[in-house]
Amino acid sequence: MDQIWNVELLNELMGESVTEEIVQTKIPGHNGLDICVWKPSLDGRFTAATAWDATREKRDQLPWHEWFWNKSLPKKVSMCNWRAWFQSLATDERVQNKGISLATACDCCVPKARESIDHVLVKSQIASRVWEFASRLLKVPCLMFNTWKAKISAWLICAKKSSLVGNLIGLLPSIITWCLWTRRCKVRMEELKISAIKVWTSMKMWLKKMAADLKVHRQLYKQDLDLLYELNLEMLRLVTRKCRLVTWSRPLSGWIKLNCDGSCRNNPGSSGGGGILRDMDENFKAAFSAHFGLGTNNGAELRAMLEGIRLCKSLIFSKVIIESDSKLIVDWFRTGLFSCLFPLLRHVLFAV
Repeated sequence: MDQIWNVELLNELMGESVTEEIVQTKIPGHNGLDICVWKPSLDGRFTAATAWDATREKRDQLPWHEWFWNKSLPKKVSMCNWRAWFQSLATDERVQNKGISLATACDCCVPKARESIDHVLVKSQIASRVWEFASRLLKVPCLMFNTWKAKISAWLICAKKSSLVGNLIGLLPSIITWCLWTRRCKVRMEELKISAIKVWTSMKMWLKKMAADLKVHRQLYKQDLDLLYELNLEMLRLVTRKCRLVTWSRPLSGWIKLNCDGSCRNNPGSSGGGGILRDMDENFKAAFSAHFGLGTNNGAELRAMLEGIRLCKSLIFSKVIIESDSKLIVDWFRTGLFSCLFPLLRHVLFAV
């Protein structure tokens, strides 16, 4: 009213705490009728989607969210994985845990065993053979795990979005889970006989379709072409990279050269680093390696360099040339971005 908030009406509608926040907002002068603005929406219009997003309880994403809900997977496959992650697939063990008396026997082993999610998807005779087939095709270590979560986590650690094979490694655990679960349901409900070979054949059809879709949008390398050959898909020209010769140059007399490197499996993921110290005559002086735990690729490069500097100080090397293959870390040091670390380099003459 007259560019002033109607406090009584706001108290009645919103309550005192919200009213105090509203009253602190200045009302810009304007001509015409007042309009309602829905703040959660970019255009100010109310929609059910923005209301749901504003009111729903948000939780942390699953550890392998980007692979479970990948756009290349049908939603039914993603939902099956989501249910498996939260132990929501209707196995005999889950029904029994609800207090319902039920005789249990799996349909995938001889002799029969108690049916659980881990048994159907990992430990059974059928599941073990299917995972073995997939490991041979994509050259992923076929390690033995007792739980489904541990199995797919070991697989997805090897997944990378930079290559066709890396993408399929990331997508295949979801397909395996879906195919093994649908097999269990068909055998249980329709009394069909479905062997591990039949499950693998259906999975290869999924793989062919996904590989055909993925190869159009990315460069193909030798491992990708080998996989396309195994799947009997059309071969494309191999993309070659230009080779660059890298040599080790001697440090000046009286100087020590530190070559260090860090790496990270996935980003973020398990990280580590190491390095070696040599003099102008290429004589070995010292070396180190370390596991840094969960981290990023740049963090691993930086920590490897710092570990090497600490080693130089402990050995009382006062003239050190540092070589790293990370341009980002080298630029950080050269521009003084890490000037807070320079006390570590006190009494050490260094060049990066």
